[in-house]
Amino acid sequence: MFRAFRRQCIEHGFFSKKQCFFRCVGDGVYQTIRVNESCFVDPFSPFYNASQRRSKRVVLGLFSIYAKLPEDWFNPRFGAGTIDARNIIGCKDSPFLGFQDHVAIMESRGFDYLDSIDTQRKLIDAVEKLSEFQPSLRFWQTMCVPYYICHEREKAQQIVDSNLSNEAFIKWCTERKENDPKAELKQSELSGWLALSEALQSEAQMKQYIRENLARNAEYAKKYGFLLTIRGTEDGFHVQKG
Repeated sequence: MFRAFRRQCIEHGFFSKKQCFFRCVGDGVYQTIRVNESCFVDPFSPFYNASQRRSKRVVLGLFSIYAKLPEDWFNPRFGAGTIDARNIIGCKDSPFLGFQDHVAIMESRGFDYLDSIDTQRKLIDAVEKLSEFQPSLRFWQTMCVPYYICHEREKAQQIVDSNLSNEAFIKWCTERKENDPKAELKQSELSGWLALSEALQSEAQMKQYIRENLARNAEYAKKYGFLLTIRGTEDGFHVQKG
């Protein structure tokens, strides 16, 4: 079944070498499909198999290509995304019925749903709707850029402020432990938020921040074998009117 699903993803313009799929559509909406996560199937599922109780899960990701995206989010070995396929049909905290169920959702609704999200504005609308199932989606650093581009700069600033005023987050980033394997990650995480906070202070800095992100993301994509195509760019990034 995975081979057939992989073929469908490719037919819809997704690129992949392994079990994660990527494409950039419209004015810079980066979409991912990840199937490299294995979960336990609910025993009451019609697809349950007692001898093989785990099954692949389809997980989606919706991002702006102008945001600062980690390299692993372009790597077919790892992929990106946390949106369960059942979320897009309005299901929350429902039992996992198996890969077959997720494939059926993608065939009936999922691919058309992704095709409909082709602007930064539609990306925002989709993430805000999906936040009913995963509230944290709205507060990801990656959401600041689409809000900024769509002239909702107060929301972008609120995301930054909510994280930089979070004492637990700041403590996690600045706490130093001997031989901490996450020390570099913590420093990078905090530096990323501080750089975004500074960029938001002026339009010129923000445009430069966006240009740098786009160039970096394009290099990541090229490294793993696919080219980004973006419609309607102006001055290095798409300018959302109105």
